[in-house]
Amino acid sequence: MQLKTTPKVGPRYWTAIMIASMCGTNFGDALPDILKLSTGLGLLVEIAMFAVIILADRMTRHGSEAFYWLSILVVRAAATNIADFSIAKAHFGYAPVAVALAALLTGLILVHRGLGPQASNGTLPPTNGFYWFTMLTAGALGTIMGDGIGHSFGPVTLGVPISAGAATLAMVLMLGARAALKWTTAIAYWVTVVVVRWWGTNFGDMLAFFSWSHCQHVRHRCGSCRGAVRLARAIDGPQRRPTTAGSVRNSQWIISRPRLISYRLATSAKQAPGCSVSATIRSLSSIRQRRRRSTPVMISMPNRPRSLRRF
Repeated sequence: MQLKTTPKVGPRYWTAIMIASMCGTNFGDALPDILKLSTGLGLLVEIAMFAVIILADRMTRHGSEAFYWLSILVVRAAATNIADFSIAKAHFGYAPVAVALAALLTGLILVHRGLGPQASNGTLPPTNGFYWFTMLTAGALGTIMGDGIGHSFGPVTLGVPISAGAATLAMVLMLGARAALKWTTAIAYWVTVVVVRWWGTNFGDMLAFFSWSHCQHVRHRCGSCRGAVRLARAIDGPQRRPTTAGSVRNSQWIISRPRLISYRLATSAKQAPGCSVSATIRSLSSIRQRRRRSTPVMISMPNRPRSLRRF
């Protein structure tokens, strides 16, 4: 599982891992929410994606940092699914799960003290299976912290921004301490990863919420436009248009596009109190139909053959 090329730990690394944390949060939520995959099937999909990334890195000669960041994205999504399963499906509390994950992460760091970046040049440790399992544990812990704190302050519309603000403050303090005190130990590295995961969980949720709100607003506007077009068609009604040039008898009824004046009337029409758009359209349509029934209609007959004209 070790990748050939890994990035250096520095400001660029932490900026990229913040972005990957937000994207991984939403990717992990998209599997059960949008694709309707179960937790087990979603984890199988993420394991398959991770295996494809590792194989692609093995097939290249020198590798690429892109494989590392794609792996971070997939592992982050898997951590989101595991954390959500422990709370929503297994019905564990936030505090017991957070304590268990923190104990597991501490044990992993103590067992393998070389799991942090090198202090001399900021090189990451070997990205083997032990490294990725530790990254998965840190991601799950950060997710539990973000969701737990976000759900502790009343509604999520209030709790998630509070948790995001606390995560931002903690992340600034951790990154500032690493830069000022040259704190490059394994404990400092993984604690910072947990804080970044916490931050990415909350900001990823807020990004998804604002995107969903924007989509609902656009859908509402599109629905209003469709209602205006339906109203314009109900006002205009069908128009008579000849099918061939110069032929008036052989004609048929077709629906034309609403004219500009009718569209303006439709968009500027005010609804009656307690009357919806659909009711207004049906009312205008029925008025149009009554007017059409009271209008004399000329019925055109097709041309008869010459042999039948004498009859």
